[in-house]
Amino acid sequence: MACIMALLYAWHGFLHVYPGGRSVEDLVSFTNEKLGTSVKPPAAEPSDVVTLSPDNFDAVVLDPSRFVLVEFYAPWCKFCQDLAPAYEQLGQAFKAEDRVVIAKLDASTHRELKETYHVSGYPTIKWFPPSNKNGEEYNGAWELSDLVKFVNKEAGTHRTTTGKLSDMAGRIAALDEVARGFIGASQEEREERLGRAEKVHVTEEEAKQAAVYVKTMRSIVEKGDEYAENEVNRLGRLLLGALPKDKALSFTIRMNILSAFLELEGHDGNRGKGEFDMKIELPKKFTYGKM
Repeated sequence: MACIMALLYAWHGFLHVYPGGRSVEDLVSFTNEKLGTSVKPPAAEPSDVVTLSPDNFDAVVLDPSRFVLVEFYAPWCKFCQDLAPAYEQLGQAFKAEDRVVIAKLDASTHRELKETYHVSGYPTIKWFPPSNKNGEEYNGAWELSDLVKFVNKEAGTHRTTTGKLSDMAGRIAALDEVARGFIGASQEEREERLGRAEKVHVTEEEAKQAAVYVKTMRSIVEKGDEYAENEVNRLGRLLLGALPKDKALSFTIRMNILSAFLELEGHDGNRGKGEFDMKIELPKKFTYGKM
């Protein structure tokens, strides 16, 4: 769905087509010029969506290390206005992901970029992964949940609509399989599973998480079957406090991996993936840390 619209203005009794850009700054500047006023445009509200222009487009969008979602919009487009709240929330949801950028370009003003990327209507949303900097058009729904699901799938991230890590962040399917039934297994079977875990092929990005699986297995062998649940409770209490972002991220991923051992073992097995019982004794006073 897209919209195309011309702006008209009345001057000396006649209607004229407005020839300028469609940004707030352009419209205010045009009005000031016609009326001889000196009104200043309103200050922009803080946003986690990167505003693009010809000056920064290539540096942001064509960065070979980043996944970039770009909305080509027009300020006057009603469909763009309807999309704006969800798109702003999308920027907030992925602001902690260094490799993901949520961006927008006023294509009604920057027509050269509009033509370069074959934008025929507004809004047009394009995905620029490291593997394709020509851009791939997004044709999905505009609901926040759908946009988050798309970015997670394409970028390999695990964010919720509120920006928190989902319960699958840090999990590796092949190692989840090895972890199934590790608690309660015989010593011989544990040794066999540990050997399999060490041989599972993982990407460079997954190496740290893979090491947590192996370390957890060794700790269960050394400290007993209760280790996983005790560690979940310990990390859960720590996460209730104010922690630096990197610590909170690390602890959350470790808890997710530990949950694989608990859920796959059969703790409350009627639940879905990533759900498990956490019997955390809360302190009387605590401050929630921000992720």
